[in-house]
Amino acid sequence: MKYERSAGAVVFTRQEKGVRYIIVREKSGFHSFPKGHIEAGETEMETAVREIREETGLEVSFISGFRITDEHTMREKPGVLKQTTYYLAEASGGRPSPRLNDVTEAGAYTFDEAFALFEHENLRQILTRADDCLRATLEDYPV
Repeated sequence: MKYERSAGAVVFTRQEKGVRYIIVREKSGFHSFPKGHIEAGETEMETAVREIREETGLEVSFISGFRITDEHTMREKPGVLKQTTYYLAEASGGRPSPRLNDVTEAGAYTFDEAFALFEHENLRQILTRADDCLRATLEDYPV
């Protein structure tokens, strides 16, 4: 089995009405967290920072203690197992502005809105775990 490695993050922002998650729509039409292929010499976190900036235009800082690796096969690439490592990161201000050659759109959504957008159960589970982590970590997490 051949492996394809990517890294990204569950990115959130704090807004007046509470926490919002940054979700991108990939060219395939599926919704996802900002992520991308790890380039030679890059760490997972360096890749996550670069990909978040490229796909959303946002700068982020990471929340310690959150790291999830998701694995799945790819229909379009038989014999390839895709491994994506996700961190949890807070966007430092601004609105997402997607670079359209990477994704078709990027937006900020409530937990429920983001959950409903995802077509794949694994992403819903990652979002839920990230949200649980935020509830335990942020003193001002809105209920």
